[in-house]
Order: sequence, then C-alpha cells, then structure tokens
Amino acid sequence: MAYTPVPAVAAGDTIDEVFINTYWVDNMAAGVPDIFSTKGQLAVGLDVDEVGVLNVGTDGEVLHADSTQALGVIWKNINAIYRRQGGSATNWNSQGSTNYTPANSLIQVGTGRVPFAVSATGNKEITFPVAYSAVPIVLITLISIPLTYAIDRLQVGLETTTRFFTYVELDSTLASGSVDFNWMAIGPAS
Repeated sequence: MAYTPVPAVAAGDTIDEVFINTYWVDNMAAGVPDIFSTKGQLAVGLDVDEVGVLNVGTDGEVLHADSTQALGVIWKNINAIYRRQGGSATNWNSQGSTNYTPANSLIQVGTGRVPFAVSATGNKEITFPVAYSAVPIVLITLISIPLTYAIDRLQVGLETTTRFFTYVELDSTLASGSVDFNWMAIGPAS
C-alpha cells in the first residue's frame, strides 16, 4: 500500500470524509506500525512515499544489501571466511594450494590463563563454545606475562573439534603467577 502525500489546506477549505479517508486513514494503514503482522518484521523503503515489509530472518542470518531483491535487502547467512587455501575441502589443517569457498565457516574467540606454581612450564585446556565439524586452525596471542620473565616456548597443541591446549615455558621458574592470552579458532562449522 502506498502513502499519499497530504496536500496543503488553505483557509476556508473544507475537510470532509473523503479527505480524511484518503489522507489520514489510508496513510495510517500504509505506515508503520499498521503494516506489521508478526514480531521481527522490518519496514523497508520501496520507493518515494512507499514502504514494504521484510519478514524476520532465520537465527544466525544477517541483514544483507542485495539490489536484485524487491526490497533491496535480504536476510542471509554470510560466511566469515570467503576463500581458503589448502589440500582438503574438509580438513583445514591439510597443506595444499587448492582454493576453496567454505560452505559454512565458524570463527570463535576467547581468552585464557596459564597458571604457574613452582615450575617453568604450564598449560591450559580450552573447550570451544561450539564444536567444529573438523579440526580448526587456532591462533593465540599473549596479553601479559609476569615482569622479568621471558617466554621460551609458546605452543598450541592437541587440537580436536572441541578443544585445544596452550603450552607455555618461561625462561626460569615462577613461584606463582600466570600468563594471559587471547585465542581465535577458525574452521568448518558443524
């Protein structure tokens, strides 16, 4: 339904039921919120003085501009990874030079802490919030280490579709303390 612009009214003009129905009643029916019929719908501009309704998308979808759509936008699953290179379509850790377009990728991030107690080594197990369908790539960066200590070794190991371990070795024994890190895992979603 289209909105009809209201004409200017001069002194002495008569406002009758036709005017009210055309410019007030019909315009209200063409406007927000009368156009909605269920939760999650969005009002989207169609043209000058015209609005359309976009129904709610599916969980996980994002609003995406698409000029080929009648409303100019669409709910869509947008992959966080558009291209990936490797030796296997499903094993993201397989070496190779084939280019893949992942059907459904997943990026998860978090923080962790490796505690030390009378030792120069420590490790931490991290469980992913959501499991992957194959072993993901895991990257870690240090946030902080105890003053006067240096990292001799920083390693990610024992990766599975549900977890990984971080191993840290300091240059000398730390009576107590910790090393904080950020992690990011990228891989195929389940």
